[in-house]
Amino acid sequence: MTDSLYYRNASHRGVDDWEQREARIQALSHPLAETVWPGQLWRVHGHGKTTIGWVRRIVPPHGGPAFHTYYERHRNADGDRLWVASFEGFNSAVAYVVQHGVEFERGPE
Repeated sequence: MTDSLYYRNASHRGVDDWEQREARIQALSHPLAETVWPGQLWRVHGHGKTTIGWVRRIVPPHGGPAFHTYYERHRNADGDRLWVASFEGFNSAVAYVVQHGVEFERGPE
């Protein structure tokens, strides 16, 4: 009985807000980024068709930046893409990749 009462009350206290926020995140788009996995992964192509870098959403458990940028062409010894920077907002992350396109092409020094 208490479980059903909790869930019924939870739907009126924040769960609906969470669902609305998640729906907005699923719908994130940018003219210079292509959605690969809605709400989770975007391929940033800048003004051309070539991929410059990636933006990935990973929500940290204790808060903090949720949007992370990665190199397209450069990988570590394990084959993973290299992390570059993190941002609070999606548009900021995409703008960073586009503005630093030359650095993303050149890779880490």
